[in-house]
Amino acid sequence: MALRSLRSIHHATNIEPQIINVTWFTGKRCNYNCSYCSPAIHDWVSPHCPVPDVKSLFSQINRWAISQNKTFTITLTGGEPFVHPNIIEILSIIRETQSWQEQLTVTSNGSVPLELYQQAFEYMTHLTISLHLERSDSETENTLQKIIALNQQFPDKWINVQVMCLPGKLDYVENTVMPLLESNNVKFTLRRIRPWLNEIVDEWKHLSKKEIMKKVYSIEDQSDQRHEEKINQDHRLMQVYAEGEFYSPDELEWFRTHEPATAWQNIALWNEDLDYFETNGDRMVVNDRNQFRGWSCFAGIDSLYIDFDGQVYRGNCQNAGALGRMGGDIDFPDGPTTCERQVCISVIDHTIRKAHPDYVHLVTKQSVDS
Repeated sequence: MALRSLRSIHHATNIEPQIINVTWFTGKRCNYNCSYCSPAIHDWVSPHCPVPDVKSLFSQINRWAISQNKTFTITLTGGEPFVHPNIIEILSIIRETQSWQEQLTVTSNGSVPLELYQQAFEYMTHLTISLHLERSDSETENTLQKIIALNQQFPDKWINVQVMCLPGKLDYVENTVMPLLESNNVKFTLRRIRPWLNEIVDEWKHLSKKEIMKKVYSIEDQSDQRHEEKINQDHRLMQVYAEGEFYSPDELEWFRTHEPATAWQNIALWNEDLDYFETNGDRMVVNDRNQFRGWSCFAGIDSLYIDFDGQVYRGNCQNAGALGRMGGDIDFPDGPTTCERQVCISVIDHTIRKAHPDYVHLVTKQSVDS
């Protein structure tokens, strides 16, 4: 009936957080080409975000956060953030922003040199590696060893792995990946993959992967395709899972019966009996608890999402339309919105406060009762 975030110590001790969780899709450029990752969100040719626009964006976020007596945390994702030639400068800009506090997370595919991750840890507080199992076994092994090395070198940093559980590879996950990560005390989650729903743009069906990755669209066309894909996922995702179009029924059951020993909880829930319990975003998806249509959602109050095209939204779902664009003025909201989606497709958005209309009081108390 309601949920709130446990993303940080502050969230765990304040139901109404004074922290804004910013997620920035830094750009579509990526050095991988995963079959389940749509061309709407990755390619080899899209331009990198200009540094002056980055400075303008965080100047506005800073002023807004200060005006609300809040601070902000941030997650950089993509694409692959580390392919940006100015990534270290960008991390420095964020850390030097007055209202930044506590967490600077980068989500990466683990492919870049160990030395670049080591350099970035001067600024990052958290690193999330998405482990993509379509790569060769030798490349996967190299990425795993890199993760283990970073986890040993930076015990004061939060390092975790999103194991992208590819259909057909769950035995490999269970017998190789999980034991290796658990034996080296590396935190990880098992990610149920959202498939690329190919019918979004018919043209892509008839192109080779190489042609798709190099296809250049106008920024307006790319934005329209991205928006269309989100709507289509909303309508089709549960159907795809239910009908066994991506995972088999046995594989979906595997998710329900396997949970990492190193799992952590980042979401608190109340059921209709007002029983309180804790879970994490990936377990929410596995158990189909990510359906909130008609609920009050505090996206835009507790969060912001910046897409690859510079458009600024309340959350990754892009509900209620854009608030503005990077490099221009942003019209920050002053109240919650109502969820319009059938399925909340982003684990980022799962940690945003939300509640059924009859239970909003559960997520608007000032502090947690001990």
